[in-house]
Amino acid sequence: MAGCLQANAQIVSFNAGTVSLKEAFQKIEASSKYRIAYNGTKLDVSKKVELNQKNTEILDVLGQILSGTGYSYSLK
Repeated sequence: MAGCLQANAQIVSFNAGTVSLKEAFQKIEASSKYRIAYNGTKLDVSKKVELNQKNTEILDVLGQILSGTGYSYSLK
């Protein structure tokens, strides 16, 4: 995943259930200082993921939701 995230580590909680990657990215952005950029032609953002984390570092959340996609994130 080509992307850019800017912020210090942050702890978040989500109880959103099953959502698309796009929705997960939007929820992460809405509840943090992180901004996520991705190439929608390469990453299937309609893929369903579980967004149910409690008191979890946001970088761990990103790792969890990208698990199994063949993509990862990088900080810039």
